[in-house]
Amino acid sequence: MYRMRLGPDEPSDPQNCRVKSSNNSTLHVEWNYDRKGNADHFHIQINDTFRVKDNVSMSSVCTNSACTYDVKDLVPGTVNNLSILASFHGENSMGVCHVQGITKPSDPQNCRVKSSNNSTLHVEWNYDRKGNADHFHIQINDTFRVKDNVSMSSVCTNSACMYEVKDLEPGTVNNLSILASFHGENSMGVCHVQGITKPSDPQNCRIKSSDNSTLHVEWNVDSKGNADHFHIQINDTFRDKDNVSMSSACTNSTCMYDVKDLVPGSVNNLSILATFHGENSTGMCHVQGITKPSDPQNCRIKSSDNSTLHVEWNVDSKGNADHFHIQINDTFRDKDNVSMSSACTNSTCMYDVKDLVPGSVNNLSILATFHGENSTGMCHVQGITS
Repeated sequence: MYRMRLGPDEPSDPQNCRVKSSNNSTLHVEWNYDRKGNADHFHIQINDTFRVKDNVSMSSVCTNSACTYDVKDLVPGTVNNLSILASFHGENSMGVCHVQGITKPSDPQNCRVKSSNNSTLHVEWNYDRKGNADHFHIQINDTFRVKDNVSMSSVCTNSACMYEVKDLEPGTVNNLSILASFHGENSMGVCHVQGITKPSDPQNCRIKSSDNSTLHVEWNVDSKGNADHFHIQINDTFRDKDNVSMSSACTNSTCMYDVKDLVPGSVNNLSILATFHGENSTGMCHVQGITKPSDPQNCRIKSSDNSTLHVEWNVDSKGNADHFHIQINDTFRDKDNVSMSSACTNSTCMYDVKDLVPGSVNNLSILATFHGENSTGMCHVQGITS
């Protein structure tokens, strides 16, 4: 007696499963199917689990012997083992078609530069904790450096990530792009931020020369420092006029500038700060410069006797001399080095030049001094003793 098999034939096995494309939550899977296989449905299993939504009709996913389907709602940055089983009238194929697909990780977000120095940008960004990146690639001005391929575990805590992009040129604009990677799959989007490194510090400040209202200051800069401006500060105060461009102040690595309109006979503490695109150097270069006092003026002999000349002169009230040297016939005597405070009242000064030879012609020259800086000019007068 023969036993007859009831029900439909078993469908053919799906073949040649492959993942054609992916994003961070979807795998676009393809496979082939024998046109004589007569499946009515395919079951797509993900990591040994069936989802009802992935029980799909053959008519909706296949054209001739090629079938395509989007496996959606996957976790970003995950390895997904897909198994495709054919079904016909409740009978399943004998074999399952397998393929592994990896979803792209989530995109890094909210990139920002938190701080910088002249060679480092401290960059931060946020990352979806479900994004499952294993690495981040940090690109600088469209260039990847091997050192900036960093593991997620080393740079992220929860959803906050931070990294120091080092070895940059001082005073440069750096366009940073951060890309997430998981098992070789890169995020669909890149997070961008621009960071500017601080310029190199000015160095070796020195006063080359001075007059009674100007200090000629010089300094050096690193030729790679890329400052665009220098701010010269005087006694902790910036003046707009002393914001000077690097191009006007520097030749190669040497810079020079005239700090003008200073008070004659004044101590000026100069600080020079480099700036590039609004970022200031971390350090200032400091130097002290002393302007020369004003020249004594209007020297005259008010009276005399046989050994003394009573001399008077005027000084600028802002001249700030601390001493006057009185020279007699091109000769200084120590006794004639007199303090401004003892010789002057307001802007009028007087002094008795004593111990002269009776009946002698004396050419007097008066020089002002302040902190060792001498006035540029002398005041002259001739006096004759009785």
